[in-house]
Amino acid sequence: MSIPPFQPGNPPNGLGERHTTQSQGLADIRLAGGYWLFNPQTHPFNYSVAVGIKLPTGKYDYTDTFYNQGTNKDQDIEAVVDQSIQPGDGAYGFTIDVQGFHPLSQHFVWSSNLYYMLSPQESNGMLTRTGTSEYSCPDQFSVRTGIFYNAFSNWNAFLGMRCEGVPSKDIIGGSDGFRRPGYAVSAEPSIGYNKNRLALQLSVPFALYRNRTQSYLDKQRTEETGVYTQGDAAFADYLINVNAAYRFSKNHKKMKLLPTKTENE
Repeated sequence: MSIPPFQPGNPPNGLGERHTTQSQGLADIRLAGGYWLFNPQTHPFNYSVAVGIKLPTGKYDYTDTFYNQGTNKDQDIEAVVDQSIQPGDGAYGFTIDVQGFHPLSQHFVWSSNLYYMLSPQESNGMLTRTGTSEYSCPDQFSVRTGIFYNAFSNWNAFLGMRCEGVPSKDIIGGSDGFRRPGYAVSAEPSIGYNKNRLALQLSVPFALYRNRTQSYLDKQRTEETGVYTQGDAAFADYLINVNAAYRFSKNHKKMKLLPTKTENE
């Protein structure tokens, strides 16, 4: 959000009208395949392992109009939008996803999920709006756990916790470039509906704790200057996730759809 020039007597606080930037379009797409490790006929619990690839299908150089720019705050310019709202990051990623469930009773099932995306590419070549560095292509992670309650015909409820974010340093490849690392811990209630081979799920995780950690560049500047440096960040207060799944196999007519994780932009 750009700040208008000071105008005495013009609210709010003499700053005049505010403006916003936005982006839209197709985001990055992930393709993955998984395998359940145990036979459901002999084991009440099960775990699956999935690997996949994240394709750079979303724009990573989306631009919009910025108002009140320039020395005198009187220019409108077309510039790249902030990394946090870019539809994509411009890089291929490789994902691993482990999930599992354990029945606790006739109506309660404990489920868990661990997701990590490796991004070997260091940056995507797009300079930030200030021109000081390129946008980084960071790793991403998500950890979730919670309890399903199945007591109503075709309906289920879920309550759990999730932690998701972006690390300061990638596991593979360089970590230079501009990024906003950090993580959010959220409570996640959801409700689901299952009918034959169709499953629908609505979840609304809302943040309880947020932490913006030092980035790779922050740590470099801290070491070079001797002054602790930590950049800014913005976290969503809540998310709305709607998931749909359809099983083409005629086996297991009733299925339960586990709430999916959310990848960081």
